[in-house]
Amino acid sequence: MGKPTAGNGLMLSDCSTGPLNGKSLHRNPALLTVHPGKDDSVPLDRDLRLDLCRGLALWCVFLDHIPKNVFSWLTLRHYGFSDATEVFMFVSGVTCALSYSSVRRRDGWATVLAHTLLRSWEIYAAFLILTIALAIVAYSSGSNRLADEANVKILLSKSRVLRWPTPPS
Repeated sequence: MGKPTAGNGLMLSDCSTGPLNGKSLHRNPALLTVHPGKDDSVPLDRDLRLDLCRGLALWCVFLDHIPKNVFSWLTLRHYGFSDATEVFMFVSGVTCALSYSSVRRRDGWATVLAHTLLRSWEIYAAFLILTIALAIVAYSSGSNRLADEANVKILLSKSRVLRWPTPPS
């Protein structure tokens, strides 16, 4: 069973991620271009300049985390009041605002809120899974140094932080 076409060599693909109050989160199907003899390609509907700024900011963050690195003087850390992390967060916020503005115009604020909460939950769940996996790796290695460098030592220690406080007598 083939996908319905929109004419002119374009195919429609279903890009809904699930129902919201009986409606699809994405009402408009995405257009895929079809080239004879080649794989289907998705047209870019994003501003590549924002991706370039985010990529450069990530490289600056990477260079800033290498100790005694000569190239860290090329990053934003030494010039101005903010560093590459703030630039990355700002450009990511602009990217989210641009992408969610079309959803708001099309489907309203409730759908934007649902998208935001769903994406936040996905990121939070991935963070928890990665933190637990890192703690398991650090614990199984038996190295206090690895646990300390990975910032999971507090999860593995048997200190007062993890115990309930005893009431004063």
